[in-house]
Amino acid sequence: MATIKESVYDFLPFFKSPDQDIQIDREIERTQILLQTPLKKDDMQVHDEGQYTKLENLLVAQYTAYVLANRQALRNTAGEEGNAPNPARYVKKAEAGSVSTEFTEPSSKNSLVLSAEVVEKNLKDAVCITAAELGVSLKICGCVTDTSTIYFNVYQ
Repeated sequence: MATIKESVYDFLPFFKSPDQDIQIDREIERTQILLQTPLKKDDMQVHDEGQYTKLENLLVAQYTAYVLANRQALRNTAGEEGNAPNPARYVKKAEAGSVSTEFTEPSSKNSLVLSAEVVEKNLKDAVCITAAELGVSLKICGCVTDTSTIYFNVYQ
């Protein structure tokens, strides 16, 4: 089984620079703390992947990727570092050695480009499905638990 971090990279293959590596570590820690109570982990277990089931590790990875994709969607629509917003821009080339990133825009009708917003929505859906499998109620899923049944708000 892959580690949580490896799973996050699988969900977000464009996160490969050293700066993003640190960002992923921090977000995994935040997610573990956020999910500590619903997953019934004590303070000694919360940051130990070995104390989680495979499905719980998957939930942590999915939730982490969701938060990071959400953040990227915000950057795309709001702009960053003095650049104008450009939701159609995507990473063309990234080098980890010198932390260089080259962006491009789609130029052909035949190219398949998923926006960060689409990735974020797909990850949110995955988080909610995994949470439901675990019997965990998460606010982002718009669900309430009633004994063992989870009702999803489909109009969200």
